[in-house]
Amino acid sequence: VISKAQSRQFCYVITKCDTIYCTNITIGFTKTTCKFESGTRIKLKNSDVVAYYVDNTLKQRLPVYKNNNQTGNDQLMTLVDCRNGLKVFKYECYNGLDGTMDAIFSYYHNENLVAVQTNPDFDQMNYLVQNWKLKNLTTDSNPLASE
Repeated sequence: VISKAQSRQFCYVITKCDTIYCTNITIGFTKTTCKFESGTRIKLKNSDVVAYYVDNTLKQRLPVYKNNNQTGNDQLMTLVDCRNGLKVFKYECYNGLDGTMDAIFSYYHNENLVAVQTNPDFDQMNYLVQNWKLKNLTTDSNPLASE
């Protein structure tokens, strides 16, 4: 038997100045809505949201890179893996050249970007994550760790 407490969803939003715990989060085009158990709701500008956790998924705002350079934009990226000190985040964007969605994977160590891969196959991703060692695997020594 699942108790009422166990069936509650755990959510939180981290803003630039606060962390808000709530029972439900809805991400809209320009606003994020947090709903509390009491039924009260608050709305936040999406630009103020640094990270959020809902439905067992963590999204964190990180800079977007293109050709190993920051674009000046940021994106809420999904944390997909974390091991060997390496965090892997994913986001998707439209590729106008072939009319498809590209999956962009960004690899971070200690909050520093170490690699970006566009549409990597599983073997490429697995190699980078499983063999990550700060001393001997960097973007310079690994041909798989590039766009």
